[in-house]
Amino acid sequence: MKKEGSYTVKPQPGDKGQGVYIFRAAYTDRGANGLPGTLSENSFILRNPSINPSKYDEVVDATKMSFGSTNFILPSKSGSYISLKQIDLTGITSVDLGAAAPKGQLNAIGGFIEMHIDAPDGKLLGKTDFIGDTGGGFAGGGKPVSIRVDPTEGVHDIYFVFKNPEAKEGGTLMIVNSTNFRTDDAGAPAIQKEVPKINLDEYTGKYKMTGLPFPYVEVSLKDGKLMMQAGDQGGEI
Repeated sequence: MKKEGSYTVKPQPGDKGQGVYIFRAAYTDRGANGLPGTLSENSFILRNPSINPSKYDEVVDATKMSFGSTNFILPSKSGSYISLKQIDLTGITSVDLGAAAPKGQLNAIGGFIEMHIDAPDGKLLGKTDFIGDTGGGFAGGGKPVSIRVDPTEGVHDIYFVFKNPEAKEGGTLMIVNSTNFRTDDAGAPAIQKEVPKINLDEYTGKYKMTGLPFPYVEVSLKDGKLMMQAGDQGGEI
């Protein structure tokens, strides 16, 4: 029987806008013919749609820094990138980034931000206009830059790659202090990969039967599926 329901998430007391929700669902069937019930379990994570770039899973060729209560990164060469692993991009329509290239404070040369999936040079989903010095100072100022994201389904690693072919290694392209993922429903959080928990190996073995026309049931694992052999009969469970 199909079960449906809903759950309304609420910010926890003291949350500063960086919290996540972890959901877990588990089900065990009743088993049959003397076999134990099979457990199926899944969990997924709702990450906050606003993620500081210094908290990404990978920060490559960029320096993490803080200034007062603000955390940010400074990409140091063309090809620098930050990455988040296993993000469900279904429904994501754009990403806003707090980025600026203050020349007076950092001698930043500016550049573009490209969004790729699965590798730093993977499929390009979108890019910003050129980010240059707008006179906003060290904190960036002005409105966030935006990447319009090509419609993409499913779970992917995502990469924000900072580009300027004129940049010299050891310099600074820009300062980046925020990323905000948006959908048609701007308040919806990004969903991280479902994580399967079941271990089918735990159910393999030889089970002794009583009151049945066969003394044993043998359960094996083949091609990721549980198979049963009971006397002359057998098949997938």
